[in-house]
Amino acid sequence: MLDLKNISYNIGTFSLKNVNLKIENNEYHILIGPSGSGKTLLLNIIAGFLKPISGNVIFNNIDITKLPPERRNISYLLQNLALFPHLNVYQNVYYSLKFKKLSSKEKDILVRKYMQITNIEHLEKRYPANLSGGEKQRVALARCLTKQPELLLLDEPFSAIDTILKTDLKQILKRIKDSGVGIIHVTHDPAEAVNLADRISIIENGNLLTANSQSFQAEVPVSNFMAKFFGFKNIYQCKIRDLNTIELIDNTNVKRIAIERPAIFNHDCFVYIPPENIIVSEAKLLSSARYSLEAIVVSVTEDLDSVILECDAGISIFAKISKNSYIDLNISPGKKVWISFKVSNLNFI
Repeated sequence: MLDLKNISYNIGTFSLKNVNLKIENNEYHILIGPSGSGKTLLLNIIAGFLKPISGNVIFNNIDITKLPPERRNISYLLQNLALFPHLNVYQNVYYSLKFKKLSSKEKDILVRKYMQITNIEHLEKRYPANLSGGEKQRVALARCLTKQPELLLLDEPFSAIDTILKTDLKQILKRIKDSGVGIIHVTHDPAEAVNLADRISIIENGNLLTANSQSFQAEVPVSNFMAKFFGFKNIYQCKIRDLNTIELIDNTNVKRIAIERPAIFNHDCFVYIPPENIIVSEAKLLSSARYSLEAIVVSVTEDLDSVILECDAGISIFAKISKNSYIDLNISPGKKVWISFKVSNLNFI
């Protein structure tokens, strides 16, 4: 559906740099990154409010780079919502159809269809001043949908509403996606991204990184920035010590341990060790296939079906174990344990 090819844009000292992104039909795609990373800038280019200094916006195999917003079959839900205070809910939703060549009856059918989808039929005679943040959000969303777009752009749609209303809005957005409308959703909230997205793109200082959101928390991050942003544990600086060993450096404590150097590793970078790949035992494991460290349990966090242990092994290291293992090992803070992992569990990023 949407194909961004080498999109670049400069504003002051900030730049989007050769952004390439393909979004398929009916995909829920989330752009995530910290404030000032270029998320909204990219939405404005897709919508047609800004023209890239280079690159092309291809929509349904047509180059729309130079087309104005009104000639793109794309709706954009702005962060400020831009509701008309002098119009009631019905009139605000109807307004997007005002200049469409449709009969009054056809327009009314569309307005009521999308008011129903967004659960605002009971609000039709109210004015924006008498609506909650979540209700205003749904009115603005219905107004976007009456244009019957093929692609919907959302800029931080949950930023001004409370937790209960967020749940309702998530269900509405999923229904919209299921109805055949593609969605590009900007957020800075990792949990929001993982919960909603078919795919996730991470923006770092104008550069785009893309990752599949399926079982996202178990995946290997593609950059140190992504690892930190999504809260991955066990991320270390990794430096060459000599021909046979490398150092893992914990930035918090600046402590080092040396481990066997994999043959493919030949440069300084970062390394990620998935907590679920860490084995915890009372005695050192007698296996040449594993690397073992003596450690002290610092803290214990219980989840629904697992336990996360934070351990001090010269570096801070987290292990995810089953509740049965936790009980069998009789673990508590202060207990001495052995932490073991295979060198093949090191993921270089």
